[in-house]
Amino acid sequence: MDRLKSQAHIIANAEALMSQFDALNTLRQIPMRACHLIAKEDSTGREIAEVLRLDPLLVARLLRMASSAYYGMRCRVESIAKAVALIGLKNLRNLLVIDTMQDCFLRDSAGVTFCHRRLWMHSMAVGVCAQMLSRRLLGTTGEDALLAGILHDIGMLVENQVQTTAFQTVMQRYRDGDQPILEEEHAVLGTDHRFVGGLLATRWKFPDDVKTAILEHHTICTHKAELTRLPAIIQVAHYLADISGYREIPERVENPEGIIADHLHQHAAEYRMMARDLTEAMKKASSFYEVGTV
Repeated sequence: MDRLKSQAHIIANAEALMSQFDALNTLRQIPMRACHLIAKEDSTGREIAEVLRLDPLLVARLLRMASSAYYGMRCRVESIAKAVALIGLKNLRNLLVIDTMQDCFLRDSAGVTFCHRRLWMHSMAVGVCAQMLSRRLLGTTGEDALLAGILHDIGMLVENQVQTTAFQTVMQRYRDGDQPILEEEHAVLGTDHRFVGGLLATRWKFPDDVKTAILEHHTICTHKAELTRLPAIIQVAHYLADISGYREIPERVENPEGIIADHLHQHAAEYRMMARDLTEAMKKASSFYEVGTV
């Protein structure tokens, strides 16, 4: 019963943080409106294109992307509706999220103990690595893995924006101590970035698998069957991003535990190779999605 009360308290505090974040209205509304349409099964490409037209800078990016060699086009795509059709809805959704998140992360880049830019590049690296893992290990296209990786720590951004001083205290304690980040968040904020991020995923109507990955990316796996689920993929990607130099807090690396630790040890050579490939994959992703670097 105490544990249930504690979780209810954590969720209530997360909801309070999200209410404050909503009041700040810091997110660009056009990309989010388009994401809501993409999540609806009965939305049409024309309806989505009509919303996107309201953001000229975003339209320019979409047209450049659709005209790129990535999609094999030999001429410039000038129709936003055609761009939407070429890119595909899941890729479009990811681009909209990346565009919106990059704007939020890079708007205020400095902090005494926490750097938005560093967290942004860490989040991109986890997303790119998670997509690589999904493609290589599961034979999927990995669009949801990319999205889950990009958003796994999004709750930290919310915490920092609405409780800046308290969050800086969390990060100072985490950087200088030996406790897990969740313990420090609970002690200072009364909640943690998993639940805040899960609420954000619900508001944006993202797939249940993505929301689950955000909520469970610190949960220790106990069965081998869990290794192919998105939360475990994000944990592996998180570790590979950290050891490849894309750390959110340079002084700390939280090593995986349980089944995932055993799995990484058993396939160490394969994962070392993937970690090496991540740097090149990040360059391609940064160029394709027009992502700023640290």
